[in-house]
Amino acid sequence: MAMTKLEYQEMLWALMPEGAAWPRDDAVLNQIIEAEAAEFAKCESRIDALLREADPRQTDEILVDFERVVGLPDACSFLGETIDLRRTNIVNKLTRTGGQSLSFFEAVASSLGYIVAIEEWSPFTNGLSECGVDMVGDESVRYVWSVDIYGQRITAFVAGVAVCGDPLGDWQEAADLICQIEQQKPAHTLALYDYKEVA
Repeated sequence: MAMTKLEYQEMLWALMPEGAAWPRDDAVLNQIIEAEAAEFAKCESRIDALLREADPRQTDEILVDFERVVGLPDACSFLGETIDLRRTNIVNKLTRTGGQSLSFFEAVASSLGYIVAIEEWSPFTNGLSECGVDMVGDESVRYVWSVDIYGQRITAFVAGVAVCGDPLGDWQEAADLICQIEQQKPAHTLALYDYKEVA
């Protein structure tokens, strides 16, 4: 925690030499000590702010610089996103390692605020498929998977995180999720999307 101006003044007075040449009641000397203490406190406060700014989850002042470095906005970013969502996009770009498993795509959905269920399709195969399972097609369905999206993403206004101008609430379809999946899915596969009611 940063030291206050008063704490710096006390520290500077403690470092001053004793004697008649350095009277503690001298108005000019008091003003000099007060000015130096104010600068030290201001510098320390800015250093603390810079440390917070270095974390993309908390950044405000250099948000645009973080976005530039990670290549945002991109094709999956949309106008009108909140500051908090922009931070989330930066963190996702910095931390996402990639993958092609169902759990990877479920994690992508979760990071964007969606609940999904993903199912890979497979053709009916004698000796492997169970009785009563629908026959969904020929061998080509091996490259199809379905993404069931439960409800819409709801972004709520959070005091201390949201800023002036952010909406109090936002309900969106999953255009950003669909874009992310389409960008990262294996190129030879086809993803089908279906919106489900929230249970």
